[in-house]
Amino acid sequence: MALDIDDAPSKDEMLAVMDHARQRLKLWRRRGLLSSLIFALCCGSVYPFLEGSPLHSYWDMIGKYLVLLSMAMLLVFVYCNALWWGAWSQLREYEKAYE
Repeated sequence: MALDIDDAPSKDEMLAVMDHARQRLKLWRRRGLLSSLIFALCCGSVYPFLEGSPLHSYWDMIGKYLVLLSMAMLLVFVYCNALWWGAWSQLREYEKAYE
């Protein structure tokens, strides 16, 4: 538990911490949703260059780089959504401790 301390925080301090946690959750929610959308678009942009599609002849020129871009966006997607989950769980823990 994050609030495992000897001296209990005052009500004002706890409200300030919870307000900051809500702001952080809002920030990472926005970033998580945006990174999810961009990741989905990157993955979808590879589809027209797969074998059997009319643009497959451009696979070496464009398709490979779109796959690399999708792989890079996977890292951003995982990072942003992991911090979103972390911010959510921390806020939940503060709210449970404050009750």
